[in-house]
Amino acid sequence: MKAFSVLQQSAGDRQAAIAHRLALQYTILQEPAMHNIRYSHALKDFTGLAILAYECGYDECTVKEEMASSPLEGLNHDECLLYTCVVWITIALSPSRSVVRWATKGNAVTDGTMNLWKGFVSLILGAYFEKRMAWYPVDRLQMEVSAMTGRLERPSTIAEFARLVYSTLNTVAPQFPESCNME
Repeated sequence: MKAFSVLQQSAGDRQAAIAHRLALQYTILQEPAMHNIRYSHALKDFTGLAILAYECGYDECTVKEEMASSPLEGLNHDECLLYTCVVWITIALSPSRSVVRWATKGNAVTDGTMNLWKGFVSLILGAYFEKRMAWYPVDRLQMEVSAMTGRLERPSTIAEFARLVYSTLNTVAPQFPESCNME
């Protein structure tokens, strides 16, 4: 991808490169057609990069600091960080420990973020691992998010977060053949 070649600069810039690439992938995920890419590919690229950041030992605070210096216009830093954290919570709660986090300090996400999204992710994990379901009713997920955050999100927003969780699970603990994946 052309945009990533810009990131190959000095050693000091490489340290913030993952956070910047997350921000870039998030903007692509929000408008994939503008970047001539399908949504499913943009989602797979974003989750793959968030998993890499998790493996490299990044945490919520570090990514937030590094993303603040991102030169991308119109970037919603908080929402991008939330998407990244949902991927990390999925990995942390997953019974399949296929991703190793190389960090010497604490958890990837703060306790506050974990408490807000743990129930949402747990519902999907239970469906995925125990019932082998590749979907979960959006209205139930919407109620969980509403109960935890105190605000009612649109079903399309909830479905996007659910797809983010399922995409992460499909990467770290695939259970369904590739022919079943919708591209």
